[in-house]
Amino acid sequence: MSAGSEEDENLFIKVFFLKACHEEKYTELYIDLVKFLVRMKESRKTGKKYDSKLHIKWMKDDFVKKIQNQFKEVFNQIFDEYKIDPKWNEEDIMDYEHKHKKKLFGNLNFIAALVKNKMLNKKVPFYVLESLLEKSCTKQQGENKLNTFEGTCKFLGQIASKID
Repeated sequence: MSAGSEEDENLFIKVFFLKACHEEKYTELYIDLVKFLVRMKESRKTGKKYDSKLHIKWMKDDFVKKIQNQFKEVFNQIFDEYKIDPKWNEEDIMDYEHKHKKKLFGNLNFIAALVKNKMLNKKVPFYVLESLLEKSCTKQQGENKLNTFEGTCKFLGQIASKID
């Protein structure tokens, strides 16, 4: 990340976050990339040589705050965009639901990895769990409701040892 504009950084974070949510097998790589970028920014800001062991106060870093904001936007969008067209056949519906589930679980997996690495505010996991439980108790269509319950269990299983 060179000395680009705020707009460039925001675009990078948006694309980065969407890729991380869709490509679960690279989650740890994306986490390492976030750590690297934050440390690079810190070394540029302080003028000190890049140090991979540099301790970062994640909550104070604007890059991580932008990732948190992007997460909230994408997370809410996942539920807002879930609409099945009555004209679709059964195969189209199954394909749509599979993609929706993959997007939801990818998002949850990436957020869980950020939580495990202590890179997110402590309130974020509770926001996620509260949102998932709220969504699962509303009038949703069948498969989406099951995915929300399953996602809640999966997310809680991933982060249980890291939250108070």
